[in-house]
Order: sequence, then structure tokens, then C-alpha cells
Amino acid sequence: MLRQLIVFSLLTMAVPLCGQEKKAQPMVKRIELIFMETKKVEGVTRNEGFQSGDGGSIAYLHKKPALHLTPAHIKSVELSNIDLSRNGLNANNYSIKIQLTDKAKKELAAQVKGKKMKLLTLLIDGKRWGGMWRYEVDETKKGVPPQCRASSFSPTIGYFSSRAYAESIADALR
Repeated sequence: MLRQLIVFSLLTMAVPLCGQEKKAQPMVKRIELIFMETKKVEGVTRNEGFQSGDGGSIAYLHKKPALHLTPAHIKSVELSNIDLSRNGLNANNYSIKIQLTDKAKKELAAQVKGKKMKLLTLLIDGKRWGGMWRYEVDETKKGVPPQCRASSFSPTIGYFSSRAYAESIADALR
């Protein structure tokens, strides 16, 4: 009996080691693109700001997201691992490149009044993640990188140290 108990104990301990039991992935529920301003705008931005750069600049998120991203807004999602270990940093840094559908790009651009440059960031389950992107609706403006133009806007988000978390974000967009 003791021998069977020991064998059973060893087998149950070996199951996770053999990869037969998956860890539960954190589930991402909501991913949103949201515009920001460099000054408070009454009725448009949230009251609290956050430091948006090294120079101590403060940015203010809009109260309403510009676009709640769902699989219907997404043309493709690409998960990448960037190895920064040669620079003394972590070898596992995951990023996600998002290609929006033409319909999503038009929906986003329709929210911009005039041709003034805007700033966008991303919220994951209500928390701001990563940096900000320049967003230009003026297609004639010179010197604008393609990924910043409204017609070809394609944000990349990251870096995430957890592959499981990065995969849950990518899965929420697929």
C-alpha cells in the first residue's frame, strides 16, 4: 500500500513537469485605443494626468475611448519575441503588432476634427500600457511615418515579460 502511495505521489508530481497541465492564462477582457491631450480639456479629458515622457510632460487621457478593439477591427496580429540579452536586459520581451481593418481605420479617423496631429495610447483592462503614438489624419503632411498616418496606422504594443499575458492579449484581438 505504501509503495502504491509513493508511486501515485510521484506520478501526480510529474504531470505538471511533463507539460500535460497548462497554467491558466490571464484573460484580457478589454483593449482600447484612446486619445490623449497635453493639456486638460474640460469635458473631454480626465482630470488626472500622468507623466508621458522623460521631460516631465503631463498627458491627459480622454474620458471615452476612441476604439474598443475587437476581432472585427483586426486584420492581423503578430506576436514577436525580442531578445535584448546582448544589452544586459531580459531575453524574453514580447510585442504585438496590430494591423487594423480599413473599416476600423476609418472609424478611428472619423473621430478627429480638423487635420491636427493627435496622440493615441492603449488601455488594457482600463490600465494604460506602453507609450503613445503619433496619429496624423492629414495625408498630405510631409515627413510622417506610414504607421502614424490614419490610412495605414498600425500600432505595436509591448514589451511584455510574460508570454502568457502577451498571448492572452493577442488572443483577445483574434
